Amino acid sequence: MKFVARPLSPEDLDLALMTPCLQADSQIYLKNRIVEERARIAAGQGHLADGDFFGVFSKEGLELLAWFDRGGALVLSAGNPHAVAPLRRLCLHTYRGLRVLIGSGGPVRALAEAIGRIVDRPLYRSQPFLLLDSKESLGETSEVRLARTDDLPWLLEANLRLNAEDLGVDPERVDRVLLEARILGRIEQQVSWVHDEQGRPVSKLDLGSRGPHGVLIEGVFTEESARGQGHAKRLVAGVAARILEEYPRIGLHVGRRNEPAIRAYASAGFREVEDFWLVRLEWRG
Repeated sequence: MKFVARPLSPEDLDLALMTPCLQADSQIYLKNRIVEERARIAAGQGHLADGDFFGVFSKEGLELLAWFDRGGALVLSAGNPHAVAPLRRLCLHTYRGLRVLIGSGGPVRALAEAIGRIVDRPLYRSQPFLLLDSKESLGETSEVRLARTDDLPWLLEANLRLNAEDLGVDPERVDRVLLEARILGRIEQQVSWVHDEQGRPVSKLDLGSRGPHGVLIEGVFTEESARGQGHAKRLVAGVAARILEEYPRIGLHVGRRNEPAIRAYASAGFREVEDFWLVRLEWRG
């Protein structure tokens, strides 16, 4: 079967939400991105987009959707793993230097293997996608609050430790000025939440993509000394209780080997709906 990749037109975007590759509830991020893109185009602001949508087509229609983020991530929808062939050429030329592949397991693994000879993969793992779409499923909650600017020092260290523990990123290689700016941006946007114990934060999370198709939770972290006491479970459930007042579903994904976190999220009411994969890339030469 022949596959061809091309940028999605406004008409393609209108049709993409109805294709099989985006029907699963796990596709929250891509579906929200499409809604954002359609709104920008309708407002005449398509040039402000912070990434590019490509579709891989066969004679049967759209087989796979790909979002190339300007930040160096490629997000893949569900779909035919063989359809990644033309995306390989885009990765090697137009978007050479990608740092992360993430999305539905079959396509992500296939593309990682296709470009494997010219990149190293310091991180290559299954990330179960977990979903919560009913307040009746919620576990025990706790008091939560939006992060404040005086939380910045703690949030900075929390993010550095999370990146080191979860992604293997050396804290010494992180641009702290840029990281601080990102954290302050999340505080200003009111998407960073914390749980306190004895007047100080011990656990935090951030909200990622938000839109009519749901919300993604990311960046969950608990102080080492406070782990195993249910803080993350209650924090996630507490924030989820608020989110479900406005949005239809909440998703998150976590490394499959992180069994304590998976148990905590299950206790908070989440269930696995798809096997996502995360691949971190380091280009040779």
